Amino acid sequence: MQIFNIGGLELVFILLIALVVLGPERLVQSARSMGRMVNKIVRSPIWTSVQETSRELRQLPQRIIRDAGLEESLQELQTDARKISGELSEELDETVQATREAAAALSIDERVLQAMKKHAAEKESENAETATGETQPDASVGQTDTDDTAENPK
Repeated sequence: MQIFNIGGLELVFILLIALVVLGPERLVQSARSMGRMVNKIVRSPIWTSVQETSRELRQLPQRIIRDAGLEESLQELQTDARKISGELSEELDETVQATREAAAALSIDERVLQAMKKHAAEKESENAETATGETQPDASVGQTDTDDTAENPK
């Protein structure tokens, strides 16, 4: 509850100060006179004009928009924004779906590529073993000859 932008606790505080300053006997008379004064102010034409001016100021932005014809433009912009948002959402969904499909295809391609690399590595190691196996007997034959000569001096 607010009266003249004064909250409940503020009002209680003001009443306590008035009680201390005026005393209990003069507080009643002062409250009556304050009530009469506030009643006169609220019923005065000046107060009415202040209230009307305040209401007009609050409604001013809406009236300016309406008078300038911006209300229709604002509604059109909101409609267009919703429409574009829907279109973008659809395109985004399509892009996400295409990306998922491409990722799935890429995953399969990666598996095939990895299998091919593994197969190629196995072939290379077989070729290396074959090549190493062919050169190794030659080296071992040569080594056995040198070993034989080292063991059997002639």
